[in-house]
Amino acid sequence: MADAVKLTGILHFAIGVGDLDVGRRFYEKVLGCKYLRQNDTTVFMQVGDQYFVLTNTAHHRPPNPPGEYEFHHAFIVNGGDFDEALRALESSGHPILVYEEEGHRTFTGRHAYVHDPFGNAIEIIDFHGIGDFSRPDFQGRQRRKAMKKAKARKKAPAKKAAKKKAAAKKAKAKKAAAKKPVLRPSQRPKAAPRRPSRRPPRPARRR
Repeated sequence: MADAVKLTGILHFAIGVGDLDVGRRFYEKVLGCKYLRQNDTTVFMQVGDQYFVLTNTAHHRPPNPPGEYEFHHAFIVNGGDFDEALRALESSGHPILVYEEEGHRTFTGRHAYVHDPFGNAIEIIDFHGIGDFSRPDFQGRQRRKAMKKAKARKKAPAKKAAKKKAAAKKAKAKKAAAKKPVLRPSQRPKAAPRRPSRRPPRPARRR
């Protein structure tokens, strides 16, 4: 078996966007990343000593369903700036999807997740270092997923009943319309005769 490739680090990662200018504004103006340069397909950005690129994809699709964040990119914020960073995100129209300050056994610290303008999940973390691997795994996410599924199952019968009720009402109306006799023109009620006008006739004009 051949020896493994000996990597020395990570140069950059790519984030797909649908519009380079919109993407650049978010990562430069909202997240405070440094803009390096761009061409017709890519914006080159820097944060700290690391780099990433925004790639213009013609048919960009959000990697997560609305409100989800499992597939995400994580950016470190100094602890003293963390709360202000969350306020800045929300005031700029990017609400916090989830906030967590416990349960991360590997990357410890405070975590918050938002979506960029294209539905990419971004994690902001006040990184406290690598945690204790001997501790049991935190089941918070699994519990949230289970609660979400249970809530959806609870809503399903009510939704199904409402749909059934609407279908029955529609069928009843259709049946009533079918039973209503169709009158021939001779059977239709005659319109009431018009009442004579009480307005006095106009005098003839003299010429």
